[in-house]
Amino acid sequence: MTPKVSVVMAVRNEERYIRQAIESILNQTHADLELIIVDDASTDATPQVIDEYAKKDSRVRVITLKKPAGVCAATNTAIKAALGEYVAVMDGNDIAMAGRIEEEAGFLAEHPQISCVSSPVILLDEEGNEVGERKDITPGPIEKLPKNHNPIVNSTAIFRKKDFLAAGGYPDTQYAGDRILWEKMLKQKMKIQILPKPLLKYRLHTQGLTNAMYAGEGPQTRRQYLWTLSSYLLQNKKNKEAKTNLTKLIKEEPTRPKYWLYLLLSLMPTVASEKAVNLLLPKIKKIIRVRQ
Repeated sequence: MTPKVSVVMAVRNEERYIRQAIESILNQTHADLELIIVDDASTDATPQVIDEYAKKDSRVRVITLKKPAGVCAATNTAIKAALGEYVAVMDGNDIAMAGRIEEEAGFLAEHPQISCVSSPVILLDEEGNEVGERKDITPGPIEKLPKNHNPIVNSTAIFRKKDFLAAGGYPDTQYAGDRILWEKMLKQKMKIQILPKPLLKYRLHTQGLTNAMYAGEGPQTRRQYLWTLSSYLLQNKKNKEAKTNLTKLIKEEPTRPKYWLYLLLSLMPTVASEKAVNLLLPKIKKIIRVRQ
């Protein structure tokens, strides 16, 4: 029998998307779960929304922080209160596939040597349109994290609570806390596995807990969103949509070479650009990192 799962969700000012996130967890095919939501001092209608769900579903527990603690500290607070043997992480702006918890928890139950499981993701834009899959996530065991990206999407992760605590939990930082946790787990010889199919719809947007609310909103944040979205659109052969976003970026910052390079890729025929993206994108990113 698969043990009880505690799903933890740290949120701040997520009124736009949080209903979808909560309902995607409450509608999971795995019934034996609880949802612990930590409200990190939201200033919008988020507290009212989560209280509404807590009143009508006994599986929902709410912890309210009076002052913003940050995503890592808020998540640690939720996990300390978790009753489940397994803990699954969820963001307040993403959407879990109906079978996510059942498949991830089932894999942990069948593989006692594994400490943490994650999955690929389907990317969504701000409006909920599917962008495609992240192409830099390879299913299988993780022995070492690549230097330039994190293949373990935090909001797809489920782990044994005892192993999470043994690794020291999330660090007290606002950025890259999940990567630091994975590195600590791997250093302690804990095994991490990425499952083969996407189990989460991951939203790219400018107002999420792990994004603008902690990094600061404004034109720069918006440009970063459009830049990231354009990159993923190109990788998923959606050149027309990428071109639209890149054109907006160039109007705002016409002297940024990387925008023009990506625009050039978006203007190529889709069949040709697929090979070009696979061959040139890593090289372009390397050049950009060196010059910036």
